Amino acid sequence: MERDTEIQVGNLVYESSQIHKEVQVGKDYPVTVETDKHGAAKKLVLTVGEKTYAYKVTGTREAKSN
Repeated sequence: MERDTEIQVGNLVYESSQIHKEVQVGKDYPVTVETDKHGAAKKLVLTVGEKTYAYKVTGTREAKSN
């Protein structure tokens, strides 16, 4: 079974195939979005306490509004 990580920043959801056990679902973390020269997201860096965790972005989509 393949699992993906989804990280919402504002109204965008970033998808990654990486999973970090230290990052808890539903919590808010400071995040930096790194983009390529065309402005497309390529990496997210989450800060959890003193550590940072990088996610390679495999896709983005708009979050569904409730």
